[in-house]
Amino acid sequence: MVGIGPLVDLTTSNIDDVGSVKYMTWLDSRATSSVVYVSFGTMIVLSRRQKEEVGKALLSSGRSFLWTLRKESEKEEEEEESRWREEMEKEAEECGGMIVEWCSQVDFSDQQTNAKLVEDVWRTGVRVVVPETGAVVEGEEIRRCLELVMGEGEVGEEVRRNAKKWKELARSAAGEGGTSHVNLKGFVDEIASYS
Repeated sequence: MVGIGPLVDLTTSNIDDVGSVKYMTWLDSRATSSVVYVSFGTMIVLSRRQKEEVGKALLSSGRSFLWTLRKESEKEEEEEESRWREEMEKEAEECGGMIVEWCSQVDFSDQQTNAKLVEDVWRTGVRVVVPETGAVVEGEEIRRCLELVMGEGEVGEEVRRNAKKWKELARSAAGEGGTSHVNLKGFVDEIASYS
């Protein structure tokens, strides 16, 4: 096994592939480390009630946010859901937030592993406490986590410090002489030696 990664080109941006650059302009207008980014990915389908609780937490947090919200196909999206989404987009804009359509990237069900790594190993985030019934996570719990991560307390400072550290480690691994670069070059050299 040869460890190679990250493989994302950190020097260029393919935002045109994702859609409008409107959200990039919006993000550029915000202070560094001031925007809450929310995404549940491709596999998770939130109930209407859970979306409402997330929305309630974001709107009441007083923080700028970018929420990538998966849009159902026209058949799947009921008229009521469509109205809720439109209303949420208006409220988000009024509160300094933005909702954009989620574009599927990866289809793996590794969320539990990722959550464990994010909270316990990399220390770049926190997990919400899910009710024992497995029911909807209330807006207040989501807001509590937002304040922990985005606030000025010890947890928030640690999360931001660690996010910066991991960003720098990823860049150095992919750069000339980094572990990813060296491993990929070694792999290619080994394959080439067989010819």
